[in-house]
Amino acid sequence: MNVGSKAHSGSSRSHAALILRLWQCDKDDKFQMTEFHMIDLAGAERPDKLGVERVSAYDIMAKLMKGGKPGIADQGFMINYELAEL
Repeated sequence: MNVGSKAHSGSSRSHAALILRLWQCDKDDKFQMTEFHMIDLAGAERPDKLGVERVSAYDIMAKLMKGGKPGIADQGFMINYELAEL
C-alpha cells in the first residue's frame, strides 16, 4: 500500500507474487529444480475507493457477453476475481 502525501493521495492497490518450486528426482538420484513465477502487477482496487456501487459477477459477465464495454469497476472486479482464483 502506498502511503499518501501532499502530492499523492495514496493507493489501496496491492500486488501478488507466487513462486512455486518443483523438485524432481530421476532414477540416478539426480535432482532437477524448476521454478514457476506468477506475478500480478495490476493490483486489486476497492470499489468504494473508486466511488462505484458493488455489482455481482453475474451482472458483469452478462454485460460483457452482450458486447458491453467494461467500466473501471468491472475491471477492478475482474482483477480481484483473478487474484482470488490464483
